[in-house]
Amino acid sequence: MFKFLPGVTGVVTDPGNNAVGNAIVKGGTASATTDANGKFSLTKVQFSSDSVVVTVTKDGFFEGTKKFAASNNAVSNATIKLITKSVSGTVTAASGGTVSITGGSAVNLTAGFITASNGNAYTGNVSVSINYLNPADQGFNTSAPGDLKSAGNTNQPGVLQSFGVIAVEMNDAGGNKLQLANGNTAAITIPIPSALQSKAPSSIPYYPA
Repeated sequence: MFKFLPGVTGVVTDPGNNAVGNAIVKGGTASATTDANGKFSLTKVQFSSDSVVVTVTKDGFFEGTKKFAASNNAVSNATIKLITKSVSGTVTAASGGTVSITGGSAVNLTAGFITASNGNAYTGNVSVSINYLNPADQGFNTSAPGDLKSAGNTNQPGVLQSFGVIAVEMNDAGGNKLQLANGNTAAITIPIPSALQSKAPSSIPYYPA
């Protein structure tokens, strides 16, 4: 069930909590641009089940995505912290390869890529950007995608325990987004912080979206 509520207001910041201006913010069909103080206001926002997914895009950052619940027919003081994006390594589309970053996070890509915009095969170099989000860090919840909420098989609400997140983006030489061709895979490696290792299970099931 969809309904239109007054809107969503909030602020977009970088990892250092500095305001990010001129970022594009979208929620449902509504769109706005942040001002010099990183503030935005979305009006006539389309909510589903009293929640809305807000996305933020800005050159030099990974796309930010957060889910917010409605309160009194609106969401105010929404905070989205963007993750800085820089190239971590390069592989060739024909052979794939592994790109790793300091701390132990890595992505192993099999060969075969397409452009995300038109689905055409891509054969050049692939720039891979990786950023690790430590769930033990303060501010993790404002950077991590989604809202880390869950619901059991009886719809009882809960909160997910994250053991680590990495953001990954692949681009061609022109900066256009790439994705693995259909049927190809990528293996990711994410370190578990020492503070959480005692809580971590021996294995975690994977449930594809």
